[in-house]
Amino acid sequence: MTATTPPPTQPPVAASDVAVADVVVAATSPAPPAAPPTGPIGTTGTTTTATLPSGTTHLGAASVDAVPAPSPAADPAATPSNAAWNPLPEAPARVKSQDSKADRLERLHQKVERDPWNLDGWGAYLLEATSRSDPKHARAAYDEYLDRFPGSTKHWIKYIEFEQRLKSTERVEELFNRCLRKSVSVDLWRFYLGYVRRTHSPSSAEPEKKAECRQIITQAFEVVLSSVGTDKDAGSIWGDYLAFLKSAELDTWKRYIAWEKANPLRVSDNNVLAGRVMYAYKAALEMLRFFPEIWYSAAQYLLELGKSEDAISFLAEAVIIMPRSLLLSFALAEAKEAAKQPYPEIAAVLEQLISSLESGIAETNTRFDAERQKMLERLQGATASGATAGAPDATEWDGEMRERERERQRQIDAEVDAKVEGARRTELAAARQACSLSWVVFIRIARRCQGVKMARNVFKAARKSPHIGYQVYVAADARALFERALVALNPERAQSIWTLFMRHELNYGELSNITKAEKRRREMLKMDVVREIMDRWTYLDIKTVVEKDLGQALNDSQDDPSSTSMTRTRPPAAPNGRTTTIPGTPAGLNLTGSTGVGGGLEFKAQSLESVHPERYPRPDFARWTPFRPEPAAGRAGGPPPIGSGGGGGPPPGAMDKPPGPPARPPTAVVMVPDQVAKLMEVLPPPSTYN
Repeated sequence: MTATTPPPTQPPVAASDVAVADVVVAATSPAPPAAPPTGPIGTTGTTTTATLPSGTTHLGAASVDAVPAPSPAADPAATPSNAAWNPLPEAPARVKSQDSKADRLERLHQKVERDPWNLDGWGAYLLEATSRSDPKHARAAYDEYLDRFPGSTKHWIKYIEFEQRLKSTERVEELFNRCLRKSVSVDLWRFYLGYVRRTHSPSSAEPEKKAECRQIITQAFEVVLSSVGTDKDAGSIWGDYLAFLKSAELDTWKRYIAWEKANPLRVSDNNVLAGRVMYAYKAALEMLRFFPEIWYSAAQYLLELGKSEDAISFLAEAVIIMPRSLLLSFALAEAKEAAKQPYPEIAAVLEQLISSLESGIAETNTRFDAERQKMLERLQGATASGATAGAPDATEWDGEMRERERERQRQIDAEVDAKVEGARRTELAAARQACSLSWVVFIRIARRCQGVKMARNVFKAARKSPHIGYQVYVAADARALFERALVALNPERAQSIWTLFMRHELNYGELSNITKAEKRRREMLKMDVVREIMDRWTYLDIKTVVEKDLGQALNDSQDDPSSTSMTRTRPPAAPNGRTTTIPGTPAGLNLTGSTGVGGGLEFKAQSLESVHPERYPRPDFARWTPFRPEPAAGRAGGPPPIGSGGGGGPPPGAMDKPPGPPARPPTAVVMVPDQVAKLMEVLPPPSTYN
């Protein structure tokens, strides 16, 4: 509203007389004589926006020439005889708000410029900038934010992850140079260390580059620990560094053993060659006594030579040294099984392992209980003196003192739970997974040696344990067919089928069949021993063997893009995942590259091939009938019941038809590789099975 200065004979207009919600006044216009509004006033561009008190009328873009005259009560000085009311001069139409045309990103940017300490505004600005297709908006937003808040570790990591998704390596390294120069954030340095270990993984490097990659990682560890190594939260980095150094030592011994096995001296006597190899193993165990991988490899070498008794003795010694090693106990039990030893002796190995693991769980609880009690005593002792010093008379403030004491106790309990109980839950979860895997292997061996009845007895015993997970129940029931697919597919496309086939054999096959299948897969896919171990001693999400017994070998195998192990994380589906229909199923099962929305069984198949819809059967849409909800009979004011002649009912004769099949309930989404999808296409329909 643009006002002009009234003549001297005209009384000024009070602010309460003008009821306008949003008043836009040109910045260059002279101020009106009326009192200023009491609401907050903000400046935007060349206009000044005033928000008046509540109870006013919003006129929008309309003119204000129809404002009513004030009442005498509104202006005591004015009377009907001497009050002179002249309407305000007509104002131009209100200029359309600039917000309706301005870009949202620009408006959010202006908002943080006006109030740079508004963290919510910064969050909205960054979110909007990163959602744009052009990365320059996100880069400008992150740069502006981090220039103002350079200590925000979370946003440095988000910025770097944004550049990593764009595969902008130069920008990633530039950002690391910017943020790490003065940072003492353990999380930020740990993030940098993970980046170096991923980009310079020895497992994915050429043989001549492996030593260089290890040297780069070692230097990265040294830089990180020299910067934040004294921080209390850097303990895990020290642990990773020690594990990395041990893995390097382990790798050196493994290369020496492999050199002896290759027989570079051309020893013609096999017994002499075996003696040299076993000497190398024993020399390695002098330094690596508590590395289960070396014990296991030596025993497997003896088994290959046909010396099963020596292998069993070797593994029995290893189990005494490391009674909670799942890898060594499982290998000893299978070696006894292959040697046709009595089942009670085989079962004793696994029973001893499970007993040792459960006693370890009890020791863990005892240790954390003692730690919890010690922390409680320390915290309670520290607060007791402060609570009683200077306290008011207990008889006068008894209720208030009790409430303060309860609040202090709640704070103490919360601190203890955060520091003690969280670590307890993590450690116990890993121990329970180890127990679950031990019972799963026990069930497998019992089924192979004594049949289904003994396997059921083992499962009954497992159910009594309080330390088992759902995996034990899953292990009791599964079945599939793979040989036909392995014959039909070439080795490159059969990797996933081999993995699932080996899982089936481990659950239900004989030990001799398992050994033969592993040999076939090793020869066909050129797999190494580490990946074979990872597949054999892993069940569902339990990876205790590879995490505890193999150490760095697990990380190297997971970094290797050529790994075919089941323990690797499932890669994301290809953007052009195809849709396939399995014959013999109601309306077909969709094999799609994107997750469905409305339920139904979907298989996500990764494929880079062209889509050929003419190859796949299609449902008969002519037989589909639209859903017509049946109206409630007798409802007051509702639609007429069926047969009453009202609209919306079924056509004549529809009630004589037999009811159709019930609607299928929504089922879970299942992700399968492309090879499995092809296998499911050629399998007979479910109705042909008994």
